[in-house]
Amino acid sequence: MLETYQNKKDLITQLQEGYEYYTIARDERLVGYMALVPKEHMLLLSKIYVARSERGHGLGQKMLAFAEHICQERGIKTIYLRVNKNNTHSIAWYRHSGFEKGRSLIQNIGNGFFMDDYEMEKSIADCSQSHHIFKT
Repeated sequence: MLETYQNKKDLITQLQEGYEYYTIARDERLVGYMALVPKEHMLLLSKIYVARSERGHGLGQKMLAFAEHICQERGIKTIYLRVNKNNTHSIAWYRHSGFEKGRSLIQNIGNGFFMDDYEMEKSIADCSQSHHIFKT
């Protein structure tokens, strides 16, 4: 999956820049991944992907809960992300998951192309208020 969406050089560069990659498996098959980037007192949810054939089983929610657990362990209070304004399905999923739509971001990515995104964020509860239990 990672090979399909990112090349080895990009992954190495991202890991050197502080990206943390996590995978999720079902029946011993890799079915999803996410990339997190700790930044000061916030956590960037850079990537989250579940194979189309595996969607609807709560795997995205499990990955998001894991990201929240990481925030709680590290004292991070906010998760944020960028999502394309036309990606209505993902925006709805993020809103359902507790994210709020923030500012609009337009970024020139060259050759006449622009990324037209929303920044979304979610506040994370203190560990003492968490009802999730994770085993490591």
